[in-house]
Amino acid sequence: MVAWSIWKKRNTKLWENIHEHVEKVVCRAQGVINAWQNARSYTHVRPASNLQLQQQQIRWRPPPTEFLKCNVDAA
Repeated sequence: MVAWSIWKKRNTKLWENIHEHVEKVVCRAQGVINAWQNARSYTHVRPASNLQLQQQQIRWRPPPTEFLKCNVDAA
């Protein structure tokens, strides 16, 4: 998160000509980490029967012919 926040600081200076202090860079990284940890700590448990039923009902369908489908992988 720190590396991402430094990258964000660089882009903000380059594209918007806004200088951010180091404290803001660190606080942004901590805030994103805290938000991620909070999101990961929330677990919603569904009954197994509902989960199995939902998995059976989901089927892939090709997009309509007038649409273009584009998959993007950030890895």
